[in-house]
Amino acid sequence: MSSALARAVYPYTMVYAATKHAVRAIHAGLRQELNPYGVRSTEICPGLVGDIDLLGATDHPAVVESYKRRPYKPIASEDITRAVIFAAKTPPGVEIDVIEVKPIGQA
Repeated sequence: MSSALARAVYPYTMVYAATKHAVRAIHAGLRQELNPYGVRSTEICPGLVGDIDLLGATDHPAVVESYKRRPYKPIASEDITRAVIFAAKTPPGVEIDVIEVKPIGQA
């Protein structure tokens, strides 16, 4: 499980984005090392998910204000669950590298 922030960095997301960049690198390495054994790996990259307590992790005024000013509605955790199920149900011989699931309007 990664994040859309593995591919983009926004103000006040640097540390979180860095950890997700690391997840992306680990995923790439695992795919290469485990491919000869038939092990498949998919990086799931959620965008803004609304039914998690994102604001509970910070009280930084700029971060809170930025979150509240977003012009799009967050997606639900069930949307991510559907992406995981989709990747898991691919037929043998098919590997999905990455699924990025974001709300409409999130750049």
